[in-house]
Amino acid sequence: MAAMAHWAGHAANARAFPAVRSTSRSVGRDEELRRLADSIEARRLVTDGVAHAVASDVHNLSDARGAAAGMSWIRKKLGDSTLTRLLSENPRRILQGELPD
Repeated sequence: MAAMAHWAGHAANARAFPAVRSTSRSVGRDEELRRLADSIEARRLVTDGVAHAVASDVHNLSDARGAAAGMSWIRKKLGDSTLTRLLSENPRRILQGELPD
């Protein structure tokens, strides 16, 4: 069915990834690298047109900033219509049991 790129609050610009910056001592180097790899893969899915929707798991202000950066990256790279399709139109279609564009 539809491929979902889970943005998970990661910014689209590698310099702005909140996930790369360790927010607690319990997040080790391996976890940071995994998050970075996940973010790079999410960007690739979006730019290759494979992702039908993007989502964020926002729990705090830092996550919200990352999600906003990701949205800005999509808008800059792919345009407003793609951002609307990925954040609103396609998720609505998926929830209604329809195939996304």
